[in-house]
Amino acid sequence: RAIELSREAVALQPVRIEYRKELAVELLCRNAAGDAGDARAQIDALKAIPAITPLDHVDQRHATALLAAPAAKVCGYSRDWFQESMT
Repeated sequence: RAIELSREAVALQPVRIEYRKELAVELLCRNAAGDAGDARAQIDALKAIPAITPLDHVDQRHATALLAAPAAKVCGYSRDWFQESMT
């Protein structure tokens, strides 16, 4: 259900970096067939959006690092606790 709601959020506000990052995290965590490609597409899209707020910049850095992170780290992702060393 989380992925469905995140897809709706992205469809309604496609320029929200945070929404695309959260969808990518959910897809990477679920890791079903096609999810990795869909997550990469969301990350590529969010990196193309100009960052406006400081949190936008953080989310862009984290999104890139999440692609290379182990699944356990992705599934437990929290912006506040994500290690900057992963970026």
